[in-house]
Amino acid sequence: MRNPVIGLFMVEASIASELVRSIPLDDRNRDYLKEQRQELEKAKGDIEEKSRNWDEFDKITGLGPEKKRDRNKELEQKDKIDKAIEETKKAKEKEQEEKKRKEQERDRDDPFKRDPWGRW
Repeated sequence: MRNPVIGLFMVEASIASELVRSIPLDDRNRDYLKEQRQELEKAKGDIEEKSRNWDEFDKITGLGPEKKRDRNKELEQKDKIDKAIEETKKAKEKEQEEKKRKEQERDRDDPFKRDPWGRW
């Protein structure tokens, strides 16, 4: 005869085991280019906000010439970030084209994609 408490515990353990097993532990579905682009856009927004704050500060205090160097530096950083964003977009497009090309090659090699009966 079986102990019902132990049986109930074993059922709960098997359910927990299935739940843990269903959690993916790899990064196959992770989109690194998208994450990188989001971080770059966030940095660009931070630079723009900082620039707006400097403009307001200059209006209040009247200090302008010595802060222009900082603005030029911010503009250079913003340009670099814009270039990096464009590069990530191009890389993403290239990745999608490569994926599409591989998919077409795989479909071309599979005879059952063309005809379900395997005829040519």
